[in-house]
Amino acid sequence: MKRNKFFIFFIGFLLSQRYGYFIGQVYLGELLSFFYLLFNFNKLIYSDFEKKLIKISLIVTLVQLTSNFYNNANLIDSVKGFFHLIVFFSAIICMNKYLKYLKDFELIKILYIGTIAGGLFVETQYSIYIADNPWKWGVGSSLINLIMIIYFLEKKNFSKVAFFTLSLGVIFLSIKYNARSLLAIYLASIIFYFIFSSWKNIFLEKIKNYAIIFIPVFYILILSLGAVVYDGYSNLFLSPSLAEVKKNEMQNQGDLGVIVGARGEFIASYYAFVDRPWLGHGSYAKDIGGFYQKKRDYVLLKYNYFRKLPRESEYQATTMIPGHSMLMDNVIRSGVIALFFWVFLTNYIMKNFIDYSKYFSLFFYYQIINYTHQLFFSPWGGGSRWGLAVLIALLIASCAELEKKYIQKNNL
Repeated sequence: MKRNKFFIFFIGFLLSQRYGYFIGQVYLGELLSFFYLLFNFNKLIYSDFEKKLIKISLIVTLVQLTSNFYNNANLIDSVKGFFHLIVFFSAIICMNKYLKYLKDFELIKILYIGTIAGGLFVETQYSIYIADNPWKWGVGSSLINLIMIIYFLEKKNFSKVAFFTLSLGVIFLSIKYNARSLLAIYLASIIFYFIFSSWKNIFLEKIKNYAIIFIPVFYILILSLGAVVYDGYSNLFLSPSLAEVKKNEMQNQGDLGVIVGARGEFIASYYAFVDRPWLGHGSYAKDIGGFYQKKRDYVLLKYNYFRKLPRESEYQATTMIPGHSMLMDNVIRSGVIALFFWVFLTNYIMKNFIDYSKYFSLFFYYQIINYTHQLFFSPWGGGSRWGLAVLIALLIASCAELEKKYIQKNNL
């Protein structure tokens, strides 16, 4: 059994190794899933969710190809854009099948731990930020995930000592190393857990159909409140670099609050979407001459985030249209159809979460809040794509386990 556990851990570790190919950054788990699905597509049995996921992903991919042709995207970018949702749904489906094959939930947990360890190893090899601030750029979230799944996956075996130790550590380190988002996600998940785990099923049934709106709005409110508290008390612990001090001052001084200051990319992506709402700008769309960055900066200047605009020379580098959001990155690429894709996926995640929230542990509350944050505030790339695919497969497996463990038992 020990050898089996190590072997499963090693599989999870290997699946989370990242490679750079002509189709962009791709994880070994995504590659294996793609080829397995390619050669077994007609042999597999799919759930209703998986069938809908495949259909809407292929529709978005078709629109993406049309957009690439219309916007004259280069070949490499077009190929990467073609595959990004295909490898995503392949990974969800195949990881789901593999977790069903494992059956033993203890092995499923070990596999997930292996994917976390593998992902952290990749970040230490390739991230350009992790050396400067390890806690903020990968180590913090990985450690929280590991501790959460080890100590808090089973709700009834909730260790109060581990909980308070983890909480104090996360609060102190996140403030000290200026990891505002990480702190907000963690605190919001705790608040969310203690509220939802104590509310009656009647309330949950009432908000079930509105979960896709209720949970993100709840998180944004906590994030806004947290920003106010953070700005007031962070100096007690904070030891940021001079660059971080200047960045914090700029983000906090504007009239629209710290969230707009910290994620000004929303302004740029909004203008990009309005300009081409139906087909988008194509795969990895370039912001020629900083056109949308200038639009963003004019708005930030108007609301007192800047005292003056950056020099013109700073806009000359041709970069992608800024999105910094899983949602907006895809909307920029493919237009409004990408919005429907994320509504479909988020609705599925949130409804399953509400259905089983009474039985879910703190681990899943953290994951749901983390997903909400990534949807709006984290860029769509290889890491977020693979991590989300594994999480959805784990969510499906956990719901099935809870169905057997509690719900069916209670109905007998």
